[in-house]
Amino acid sequence: MRVVGLTATGRGTVEALKINRAMMLAIRGEEELLGRHPPLFSNTFRTDHHS
Repeated sequence: MRVVGLTATGRGTVEALKINRAMMLAIRGEEELLGRHPPLFSNTFRTDHHS
């Protein structure tokens, strides 16, 4: 599950923090399998699902 910034600031933040690096994607994938991701408040964020 990749994080996608919707604004220039959001895209810059995603890039600066390297939110979509391989390890983070793997962790998010495992957390999703365990039912712990996305968090309950995730409807306020847009995510791009990639397998």
